[in-house]
Amino acid sequence: MENAAYYKQTPIMRRILEYTDGAVSISGTNPLKKDDKFFRRYDDILEAMGDGCDLYRSMLDFKGPLLALDLEYGNSAHPGEIFHKTLETFQKFEPTRLAARNILNEHGIEHVELMTGQGYNYVMRVPRTSPTYKSLLTIGSKLHVLNRSTLDALEQKERQFGNVPLVTDSIVFAAFGRVTDYLVEEIKTRSELLLRTTDLFDSEEIAIFDTTLYGYLFNRRSIRTAFSLHQKTRMKEIYNYDGPAIVAIPVAGVPLEERLKIRQDEREHYRRAVQFADEVRCEIPAANLGSLLVTYMTSPVYDRHLDFSRQLQREDPNRWNLPEWPELEAKMRGAGLDQETLDILAMPNPRLLQPWWLRHVIRSLREHGFSFAEVVGMITTKYNAQFNWHEDLVKSNSALRAEYWTRTLWEV
Repeated sequence: MENAAYYKQTPIMRRILEYTDGAVSISGTNPLKKDDKFFRRYDDILEAMGDGCDLYRSMLDFKGPLLALDLEYGNSAHPGEIFHKTLETFQKFEPTRLAARNILNEHGIEHVELMTGQGYNYVMRVPRTSPTYKSLLTIGSKLHVLNRSTLDALEQKERQFGNVPLVTDSIVFAAFGRVTDYLVEEIKTRSELLLRTTDLFDSEEIAIFDTTLYGYLFNRRSIRTAFSLHQKTRMKEIYNYDGPAIVAIPVAGVPLEERLKIRQDEREHYRRAVQFADEVRCEIPAANLGSLLVTYMTSPVYDRHLDFSRQLQREDPNRWNLPEWPELEAKMRGAGLDQETLDILAMPNPRLLQPWWLRHVIRSLREHGFSFAEVVGMITTKYNAQFNWHEDLVKSNSALRAEYWTRTLWEV
């Protein structure tokens, strides 16, 4: 297999082993396979390389949880624009990329910056003995970032992970998810493209700071590895792309035009990428977020999060107390909601999974006097009902997902 030959080259293997060091699990996807082997978990990264897969590592890590920022370019009229007018499009995206990088640098946060298929990832590790870990744990506890049912499920799961404290790692991860809400506001002021947190095309071209990563259970989150091939682009018809698989490479101070050559030149099993891999290192660094956390906790975003948290707790300060359907149904009757919102709530699959319609529902409920907790309760009720939801939602915590969407789309 051609891809396997790429992965077998020593510099590539070394960089991937560095990047996956500490990972609790490794997984791979093969876009060419349409059966159950499309996704597979591996006990050994070398085996995954041998299968020629797109490679992913868990964010759950024996050395400390990973945190990541995921920025991408989006184009509603031409989804594959970044693969066909690559240099021009990445140049448009450069102010957004620099905004994210510069904010991290201004706060002294070490990270690995990876160039991916449509944008960039910024990845860091938080050691469990560090002040940053303790601070995020404190923030997470104060904001009650995880509901009781999630914590109960995580406590049961923790026994499967040996020495990894899944519960506290999950609180740290979810707390950083709140911090990304603040980072969105900061990057937005420096980005030339309209910035959104998901596929909300209020403009034909947007920059996407994809924070949906933090709307899921931590133990189910993974990220693409450095020097992994990126093959799914060729398999999605909307991109209309039949070029070579793209290599995810660290930026490492290399100019944009040179990076584009390195990642796409497939000659001699990606000789340029192999040479580059021999020159760089890919260890994920420990990050000190102290300065960033102080700035977040003195911002209006943190005040808003505190208010949301108080609403969710209602009578009990130790758990989320979401309004249930009888209470919500009674309020709906006299609310004067628009017909579009009523139709979505009556038949929510799939529109209550789609950001455009989620925002419509959240905005409509808010404008008609529903509180944050009531909107979260409404969406949670619908996610818990039997509407033939796909497996991804069923395996997630519905309240966690509903809270994420309501919080991030509340003022958009």
